[in-house]
Amino acid sequence: MNKPAVLCCNDAPPFATTRPRRLGWLTPSMVLIALPKCPMCLAGYIGLTTGLSLPMAAAEKAQLFVMALCVLSLGITGLRWARDYVSRP
Repeated sequence: MNKPAVLCCNDAPPFATTRPRRLGWLTPSMVLIALPKCPMCLAGYIGLTTGLSLPMAAAEKAQLFVMALCVLSLGITGLRWARDYVSRP
């Protein structure tokens, strides 16, 4: 009887572990790039795509929230990268 081959973590191909890590940088970076710099533009984009009007104060808060979320996500990804880089043999 042949046993099926079992891949261990060390036997996994490199792209299986590095690809999700690379994509972790991509999403928040692209959101920060595509995010309008003025809250009025953000309110306009939301109005055009959803048909809902957004007050200026809410647009400012939404813009700050999205920016903070992206920066936090990039920071966490950077800390994970640093942890993996330091723990390399």
